[in-house]
Amino acid sequence: MINGSDYAPVECVNIPKILFQEKQYEKLSVDAKLLYSLLLDRKTMAIMNGWVDQYGTAYVIYPKSEMKNT
Repeated sequence: MINGSDYAPVECVNIPKILFQEKQYEKLSVDAKLLYSLLLDRKTMAIMNGWVDQYGTAYVIYPKSEMKNT
């Protein structure tokens, strides 16, 4: 049992609801939707780290080996 003093924050990934609500995404697997969400999370980190070119394009580094382990 966890009490107030044992609380540890948990990292979360936001998954856009539209991936489950719109017909155009219904053929995507849950794995594909999760991977897309993880890529969005990496994009947010890239922007925070300043990995953006002069046109505002964010660069995401996410090796396939890490994707497979997620």
